[in-house]
Amino acid sequence: MKELATNPVAKWVTIGSMTKLTSPYCFDPVYYLLKFPDHATQFALYIALTNLIMGPLSSFIAASLSDRYGGKKNSMANSYIIMTGNLLALPMFIVAVTTQNFYVSVVF
Repeated sequence: MKELATNPVAKWVTIGSMTKLTSPYCFDPVYYLLKFPDHATQFALYIALTNLIMGPLSSFIAASLSDRYGGKKNSMANSYIIMTGNLLALPMFIVAVTTQNFYVSVVF
């Protein structure tokens, strides 16, 4: 806990990872069940496929970028990669929750 409070890299990587991993996984199922109740089975299939494919892919991309730009010479690169990924995902999240079309929402 002391390392999280004093090391900026550890602090921002932890905050970014917690934000990225908890937000959609907590609220997506409830949101889709309430907004698109007729598509519950399809949502379950799409979210499972998304997690199966995009989960490892996003980890691989983030790790590759971290290895390329991070390391001892630029230890904040890991934090910047996570923060940039979250910022890039924000417009897609906004489209996903504001559209009235189930398929467009799932794609975004």
